[in-house]
Amino acid sequence: MLIFLLYLSFSSVHAQTTSITQLLFPSSALAGNLKPVPVSVAIQYNDVKLGYWLLVGIVDPQLNNTIVAGSAAGSPSSCINQPTAQALCQAQLQSTSGVENLQFKIGGIFANTQRAPGTWNLQMMAELLDPNSTILSRSNVPFAIYMTPVSLVIDVPNNTTIWVDGSATTGGDIPVAIGRHSISIPMFVAINETARLSFDRWSDGSSQPNRTVFISSDMELKAVYHIQFRLSIISNAAESNTSGAGWYDSGSLASFSVTETQLPTVGVLDLLGAKVTFQGWFESGNLITTSSSGSIDMSRPHTITAQWVTDYTIPIILFIVAIAVGLGTYFVIKRPTRKTRKTAPSRRVGVKRSRGRYRSKKS
Repeated sequence: MLIFLLYLSFSSVHAQTTSITQLLFPSSALAGNLKPVPVSVAIQYNDVKLGYWLLVGIVDPQLNNTIVAGSAAGSPSSCINQPTAQALCQAQLQSTSGVENLQFKIGGIFANTQRAPGTWNLQMMAELLDPNSTILSRSNVPFAIYMTPVSLVIDVPNNTTIWVDGSATTGGDIPVAIGRHSISIPMFVAINETARLSFDRWSDGSSQPNRTVFISSDMELKAVYHIQFRLSIISNAAESNTSGAGWYDSGSLASFSVTETQLPTVGVLDLLGAKVTFQGWFESGNLITTSSSGSIDMSRPHTITAQWVTDYTIPIILFIVAIAVGLGTYFVIKRPTRKTRKTAPSRRVGVKRSRGRYRSKKS
């Protein structure tokens, strides 16, 4: 870790002046590290009166010039009334001219929230005040510390969106600070309509797709997924109840079934005994089984059909019987038997005469 040193010298010194003559700080620090970052500064003052005050602090310009979290210590004039966890020193000068050396510790354990990776822009501020708190002299020097990230590598399937600390990303190398981080990945990743990936576990053994991890150094996590295929079930009878449709792990055995093998029809035919009868399970026109239940190897997606046909056997039999009875009744009523059949009388009766001729007479 490099140490930056800023040294400012002046060829001439004016009355009642203060200036930052030396500033030391690390060029980088580990983001999220609980160890505070040390910063040292030397403040030169001249021709001041005893009892004047030196106010020195480190401010964050990005946060409205607020004093950063930390601590401060001064020498030879000690810091008094030091606010808790602030990089601010208020020292009452014990000489008219001299150099006040201050040591600050910023961030780390003093901070409520840890610095994210990236450049931390800061400003060293020094003011000379009289007993009435009137500012007589002021000096400001900007400086920056790069907060170095640790590497969190998350290995997930392509085109999978994951969330780290609430921010969406697609995995890979993610720069984060030391500390706790929330990680969320999807339970399922679609491949197409009939195939998908299902989360199984993390490479470190965790079985939760949403988790919190503490990262103290570079870390790599791999999300282990396995493939699943869909079993789709179609039935040509709307009233049938089928079971078994859904997603199955590749290579597993999927069970399917219908709860009934006969269903009622609608209307008069149902009253006459017509039924919808289960014929079997088919896939792409090929019979799988005629049983009401079965199983299938889910090494690929499947779409199976529960095939039903309407059985008109009983209505047909009843119809034939009805016709036969009707015809029999007709012949019994409409066609007389030989015993009851009579010969119709002739309209004329012939009377034989002795001469061999007939003479008709009215009947």
